[in-house]
Amino acid sequence: MTSIQELQTLILTTLDAQDSIPDTTELREENGESIDFLKVLGALNSLLDKEMVKYDTIESEFWTLTAEGTEIADTGSHEAKVFEAIPVGDEGITISELQNLLGEAAKIGQGKAFKNKWIAKNGNKLLRTVDSIIDQTRLDLEKIRSIGTHSDPKVLNELKKRKLCDKQWVVILFEIHCHS
Repeated sequence: MTSIQELQTLILTTLDAQDSIPDTTELREENGESIDFLKVLGALNSLLDKEMVKYDTIESEFWTLTAEGTEIADTGSHEAKVFEAIPVGDEGITISELQNLLGEAAKIGQGKAFKNKWIAKNGNKLLRTVDSIIDQTRLDLEKIRSIGTHSDPKVLNELKKRKLCDKQWVVILFEIHCHS
């Protein structure tokens, strides 16, 4: 385990060789393991106090799932549950039967399932209008859980409105420069 003094030496030696360190996550222990973020911060602040280096903090947004978002990523969206609860064919299911089966998820899921044109109302029954669906909400939440973001900002905003994910800001690295 690298001491603060050893880490300071590593930083200064690296700066002597290349003038800057663009990404502190590339600094490694002798055994090849990454160096603890707080240890790097401590070494940098000590060198900064001695006016030996300057550094910039690089932040990134990171999305996390709420409890409900995690549940949906694990078990499926409300709208997919509504679709799956409706029997195939013309038999259908009444809204009260659906609510008995799914509880609160029935109310939330019905609106989205109607909007997606997965279901329709026929008299007092709900019927499937398609043979199968893709639970895009679940897939999007699984992606966010896996990589901490989504390539489509509209998806992130929609899921945030539904209170399925939240944006966090995290410091991910430091860019170090020689003090001049």
